[in-house]
Amino acid sequence: MISATIALALFCQQPPQQTGQDAQAAALQAARALAQDPSTRRAYLSRDWMIGVAGDEVVLRSDLDVIITQSADLRGRWQNADAQGRQVIYEEALGQRLETLLRVQAGMDLGFDPEVVDQRTDFAFGDRVERLGGHRAASKALQSDQLTPAQFRSHLRDQLLAMTWYQVQVGRAAGRTGRVFVDRNVRPGWVYSAYQAFSKSPSAEEQALVGKKEATYRLQILRVPVDPEGSPADAEALALELRRMYAEGEVSFDFLIRTYADPASQENLGRLSPMTAQRAAQVAQTFHGPSGEAVIELLESGHTGNSTAPLFRAAPDSWLIYRLEGMEPGKLAQPLSDPKVQQALQTFLLKAQDKSRERAAFAEVLSDSFIYPNAFGPFLVRRNAQSK
Repeated sequence: MISATIALALFCQQPPQQTGQDAQAAALQAARALAQDPSTRRAYLSRDWMIGVAGDEVVLRSDLDVIITQSADLRGRWQNADAQGRQVIYEEALGQRLETLLRVQAGMDLGFDPEVVDQRTDFAFGDRVERLGGHRAASKALQSDQLTPAQFRSHLRDQLLAMTWYQVQVGRAAGRTGRVFVDRNVRPGWVYSAYQAFSKSPSAEEQALVGKKEATYRLQILRVPVDPEGSPADAEALALELRRMYAEGEVSFDFLIRTYADPASQENLGRLSPMTAQRAAQVAQTFHGPSGEAVIELLESGHTGNSTAPLFRAAPDSWLIYRLEGMEPGKLAQPLSDPKVQQALQTFLLKAQDKSRERAAFAEVLSDSFIYPNAFGPFLVRRNAQSK
């Protein structure tokens, strides 16, 4: 977490005029009342001051208010946060704004004609107004988001410049010289190497790129809880009897769950989401330790309807019976000559290549830019390095 020494506490409360915890609490309560009271909220939020610097641009407090208002996630968290929580949200918004401004300035440094930028911004503004249903509907939408038309237009301009900078870095648009300088071709050797790696990968997403799919299993669980006033042995005896009743066809597994399982496990009649054998082994090992091998043996048998012996699980103490309800057979990787496989791999590799180029280009922008508060410099470097 960015150090609170960057004075972002000023966002959420006015500087206390008195000393002592009581005076600070009173000042915070008064500031919160001003921010929440409809009669004073607008005037309270209209106070503005510089809170950060990114390159040649200044970040104002009102800029962060716009970011929070525009983001459903930040807005929802803001409404439910206390003063300390709102400070954290402001820090997050400030990081976003600093990054955006650096990208915008990088776009401006490409040397576009300001008149052309204004024309494209006007076009985007008009298009957005039209999509919102006309000027009246757009005006109401902006009012509900607490945005002025000028703020909204500025937001669109920033988006255009930042997006243009990105497109130039990855070769989707011409750069300063008027020519595309990035090679977007994916070499056949890259495709072959990716095919070999993904064919052996445990990742379901990577397997899907080559048309491979592991077999998945549908398991159903009967959970018999240990009575707090009884013993695990008593619950085990009951679980064994229930399994016998099911195995001999006296009752269905669904009936046992509805009748004997604890209420928490009766949802969806104890059915788990489909999982691979590897995932099922991890779950069984976590819940039951070495005894979880019984679940693997159940899957390897492939006999739909079979069940395991009761397996003990601690915290909460209970006995679990697993039933194999069904399975979906897996598929082998399709040949590399398949056009769909080649297209999927090329798209994936090109996306990864674009991200790598964007990350390297923005790292260069960061190294050449002045950032305040200073603590956000390393923060943005880490955020860029970890971006996906």
